[in-house]
Amino acid sequence: MKRVVRTVGIVAGLGAVVWLMKDRLLRVPDGGDAPISGFRVPDGDGHKVPAAESTITESTTQVDDLTKIVGIGPVYSRRLNEMGITSFKQLAAAKASELADILDISADQAKDWIGQASDLV
Repeated sequence: MKRVVRTVGIVAGLGAVVWLMKDRLLRVPDGGDAPISGFRVPDGDGHKVPAAESTITESTTQVDDLTKIVGIGPVYSRRLNEMGITSFKQLAAAKASELADILDISADQAKDWIGQASDLV
């Protein structure tokens, strides 16, 4: 019995070491200078389409600093811009459920962002 417990302990310990060192042991392939594909959003049928074809997009030249909204940092600001949402007005007009699905956030967080954007319009 001691032998089994010792063997299991050694295997678990080795697994933990490998898991902790995975970033050093497994190299992420370098993509080189290849262009990064744009953020893709699901269309009504569940297929992924480029953000330019999203139902949220609206052509406008106004660009607001979306990071003024609490909870939106540089990453979400960039993702919103890639979706075509560049102004507080566009964010205020967006549907919370659609934002939540596309950005993988909670509906409450999306509603909060929309409320803050409405206050800034």
